[in-house]
Amino acid sequence: DGLKQNNLNPELGWEMLYDIAFLSNDTAEMDRQLGGALSRPETESDALVLQAQIETYHGHLARARELVRRSVDSKIRAGFREAAAANRAIASSETAEVGNFETAKRDATSALSLYAGKDVKVRGALTYARAGNAGRASALVSELEKTHPLDTILNKYWLPTVKAGIKLAEGNA
Repeated sequence: DGLKQNNLNPELGWEMLYDIAFLSNDTAEMDRQLGGALSRPETESDALVLQAQIETYHGHLARARELVRRSVDSKIRAGFREAAAANRAIASSETAEVGNFETAKRDATSALSLYAGKDVKVRGALTYARAGNAGRASALVSELEKTHPLDTILNKYWLPTVKAGIKLAEGNA
């Protein structure tokens, strides 16, 4: 394995190799990278999320939801509630983007009840904004502004993105 020969951590490099294979339309290499990641407990959940994103890309939404569910279950079993919540929250925002608003809002609420950290709140706010619940999105934005006033990426990228989503939900393009 080239990663081991170069003293690189294969747990960190497989996603990059997978992405390169995806961009090159090399399904055999994608399968090889994914198979290796799925076989290791430390990378299984991340591989499931990546697989879910690819399924979403191809429009296979039911399959993507099942993969996210398995990923969340894997993270919870391993004791990583924050990561499990983040996976569910990311999936909720992707679900909102494809117009499945009720499911997206349920998933965001579930993610926030599992672990209401900053990243989960951001994705939850984005989900609520895109799914038409401007009030819930605005409440999360206000909370994040108060608790993280010096977070540059949050305040210069994520929150303006969520606020734009709120305006779109209100019909104000």
